[in-house]
Amino acid sequence: RSAAEVPDTVSMVTPSRWSALAYERFGLPRERIHVVPHGIDPAVVRPDAAARNAAREALGLRDAFVYLSVGAMTWNKGPDVLLAAFARIAETEPEARLFLKGADALYPSREMVRSVLDDLSARARETVAARLIYNGDTYSARMMADLLRAADSYVSPYRAEGFNLPVLEAAACGVPVICTGGGPTDEFTQESFARRIRSRPAWMSPEAAEVGDYLEPDLDHLVELMRQALRERDGATRMGAAGAAYVAQNLTWGRVTDRLVEALFS
Repeated sequence: RSAAEVPDTVSMVTPSRWSALAYERFGLPRERIHVVPHGIDPAVVRPDAAARNAAREALGLRDAFVYLSVGAMTWNKGPDVLLAAFARIAETEPEARLFLKGADALYPSREMVRSVLDDLSARARETVAARLIYNGDTYSARMMADLLRAADSYVSPYRAEGFNLPVLEAAACGVPVICTGGGPTDEFTQESFARRIRSRPAWMSPEAAEVGDYLEPDLDHLVELMRQALRERDGATRMGAAGAAYVAQNLTWGRVTDRLVEALFS
């Protein structure tokens, strides 16, 4: 279909300027595209020290430094980049752990993680396997908030996203984030609580032919940022508080809904 086939009375609502560009390339006039970000429920997705400690205890991670990544584990999420980076981190940081939260009810997440592990060298695979925790169960919103709070660093080396809600939710829970720079997360993160991975524009991929242009995160820079997060822990409390405050002030569902109503009835 072309934009000419879309009735003049139809407008599009999309969660980021990044995704709005796709509609513009499709030919839809900019004035018919409304960017309204996703939001969070501040009653659920928020910092909670007691819940964090309980979650870490339940997971057996009380004394570990926990990197967390949530998603389908598909190519666009960058699990291959993350596991390659973590293999290098784990060689020198004995307390480092990586928790991958997949979505097995919707995607073959576990199989995709296994495939990525199989592509690592034998040494890297062994190093990662000893420190990797995978869970593909379906979580409620409260369970997910508990998991996010249990992390020390949320990591998302994505190649393509329309928004990337888990990054926002992690920040809302007071967890410093590491995410690809240049994409939609730039629109709702700030340097006060987010470390941005250098990236370069790329086009298509034999592994994901449905993708057009995307961002390729820099592996070496990701390793540097992950190591920085682990070794510079004094700033984690400050960064976490900055992220939680920013999201609570700007991106609750209440505030986002006001923007949606304005877009729909403008």
